[in-house]
Amino acid sequence: MIGIYSATLAVEGTDLVLNVVPEPSTLGLLGVGMIGLMGWAWRKRKLA
Repeated sequence: MIGIYSATLAVEGTDLVLNVVPEPSTLGLLGVGMIGLMGWAWRKRKLA
């Protein structure tokens, strides 16, 4: 585990491949933050 990412290291032929995949909770937190920002912008625009 590297930070908030899950990493897989593999050897394919003569290449070394590193696949980095964000954790599901990280994507959920990002989604909630984006929804919050959109709601804040909508409310600010509605009150103006």
